Order: sequence, then structure tokens, then C-alpha cells
Amino acid sequence: MHQYQTFGTYTATLIANQNNCTDSKTTVIVVIDSILPVAAVDTSKTGPLTLLNKTIISNYVKLATIDNNYQLLINYPLATPIAIKVLAANSTLVYSNEQTITQGTIAIPLANCASGEYYITVRSNYGVKTFKVLQRN
Repeated sequence: MHQYQTFGTYTATLIANQNNCTDSKTTVIVVIDSILPVAAVDTSKTGPLTLLNKTIISNYVKLATIDNNYQLLINYPLATPIAIKVLAANSTLVYSNEQTITQGTIAIPLANCASGEYYITVRSNYGVKTFKVLQRN
């Protein structure tokens, strides 16, 4: 298994050999974001940073769509710094935003983007969540 350290588009080739036979398969891999452990402060203790479960972000961040307009629905218990990235399937950065939010809605501007796959990634001290969306114009 290989881990990619940065997002981007990579070409991977698998080669199989058995006796006098060789076969290969080449494919393109699109890495949309690195999913690394995210440390967060445990406010119940005064000590080192505590690793929180990355799935916890699913409790606070949802994606909604109305008439092909995407919105992140945020509902954190405390004011939380977040970073949002939107990448096209070819790894082109389409949108980026950083802010501190407790509750609210953040519009994701895809209405003027070409039809295709996009990846919306939200990163906070509660973890990382990536949504795959299909934009149709």
C-alpha cells in the first residue's frame, strides 16, 4: 500500500508476473486531500492534546442541495475554526475558505462551474469530512 503525502493526480501501474506471463494495468488516481489524524484540545483536562475520533465531524457538518446550489449546514457546540476546500476531479482548486463558526450555513459556489465531479472537504479540530458532489448545469 502507498500513501500519498499531497493531493494531486497520479498514474499507478500494477504489474503481475507468473511463470512466463506478464500483465499490467494502469490507472489514474486522484488524491483529493490527505486524511491525517487531527488533534484537538480536550477542554475537560489541562494536559497534552487529545486525539479525537475523526468521525465526530459528521455530527456537526452536513451537506444540503437546493436547485443545484450546495450549502454546508454547520452546528458545532462551540465556536470552531474550519477550513473548506473544493477541488474539481482533476485536483484544480475551485474554492477555499477559512473561518470560525458555531452554527450557520455556508454557500458553496458551484453554480458557475462546469458539469462534473467536485470534492468539498471540511477540516476542523473535530476531524475531516469530504463530500463528493456531481454538478450538473
